[in-house]
Amino acid sequence: MQLNQIGGYQLLEVIGQGGQGTVYRAHDPSSGQIVAVKVLAESQSDGEFLERFHREASILATVNHPNIVTVFDQGEEEGRHYIVTEFVPENLARILERGG
Repeated sequence: MQLNQIGGYQLLEVIGQGGQGTVYRAHDPSSGQIVAVKVLAESQSDGEFLERFHREASILATVNHPNIVTVFDQGEEEGRHYIVTEFVPENLARILERGG
């Protein structure tokens, strides 16, 4: 199923996919920012996993450090759980390749 929106965020393109879910580059209409939205795979709907996922997101939302992405939001919509973070246009491997 193709997602175009979740929690009010407009999903623009898939930027990563794995066993836990899919990460999208997305637009936050309320702030105008480009953000990253991770939507958990439906197979990750185990209650204990979801509890840990949301607890860790809540803890990360309180952290302010230049080397850790900022967590803006988290939620659930129609059984799909998601977390919204700061969008980082490059991954660590590319930064290290450049000598950063």
